Amino acid sequence: MENTAAELLRKRALLVPALLAKGFMVLNADAKPENTSGIVTFFQAGKDPAALHKKLTEAGVVASLRSDRKGQNYIRVSPHYYNTDAELQRVLELVA
Repeated sequence: MENTAAELLRKRALLVPALLAKGFMVLNADAKPENTSGIVTFFQAGKDPAALHKKLTEAGVVASLRSDRKGQNYIRVSPHYYNTDAELQRVLELVA
């Protein structure tokens, strides 16, 4: 379990800074590792998350389109232990 948890946090640590560098808002981007998981939820102001979700889905990337109570839409990715860094890099290329 500890190895799996560490790997999920490593994957999060790969995704979050890259998404921030691309201009995305990442929910709880600065949360302490003990308060996080591998789940990464993000959006980009002025862009339609539904269109990005469709693009990801068409490219074979499994992601969720989520909304908050205010109606803000988000993309949520939940990489797991078996996802490779190459797969995560592909997601980052697709969200560009």
